[in-house]
Amino acid sequence: LGGRAAEEIVFGNVTTGAANDIEKATAIARNMITRYGMSKRFGLAGFATVESQYLEGRTALNCSDKTAADIDEEVVVMLKDAYEQAKALLADNREIMDKLAAFLIEKETITGKEFMEIYRREKGLPEPEEKKPEDEKPAEELPPVAGDSIPAVTLPEAETPQGSPAKEVPQAKASEEGSSEDSSSEEGSTGEDASAEAPAENVGVFSHTKL
Repeated sequence: LGGRAAEEIVFGNVTTGAANDIEKATAIARNMITRYGMSKRFGLAGFATVESQYLEGRTALNCSDKTAADIDEEVVVMLKDAYEQAKALLADNREIMDKLAAFLIEKETITGKEFMEIYRREKGLPEPEEKKPEDEKPAEELPPVAGDSIPAVTLPEAETPQGSPAKEVPQAKASEEGSSEDSSSEEGSTGEDASAEAPAENVGVFSHTKL
């Protein structure tokens, strides 16, 4: 209701410019009484429900005709009190209001920061200290996140039947000693390997030597 109050204080007259403000203020006051429990007269009683909240959002009163009339009276009283408070605030700060109006005439818009700068300057209030970048606490470091590279995983060495780790033989060395290995493999085929074979009847039993 500040716009309507400013018109009355400055020009001594009112216009139709505050029509939407009055509509919104009336809806707020009615909801405060019937839905939000913010009325001293009616307390915490709820007299309205919202129908089709996501479509029309229309409210319906759940009270008698007498209570509805009392609610209308309470809305009028609440709006009158709010309007008187608005006029008192603007009258006490008339110079600041004129400064703000002049700023709006020149710039057409005003931000909250600009509003408070004008208000503090006219009231003689100090500007709040702004935080400097070096005064801000450094952000906590997050643990390193693994990138595209995947850490290498070392697998345990495979063991031979005798329990010694298997060793890879270079290809060149293997070709040179091929004849000696072939002879030793032929000799071992009738010896150790033959003795390591599991009997036919022990199906499903694995020999440690075979593994």
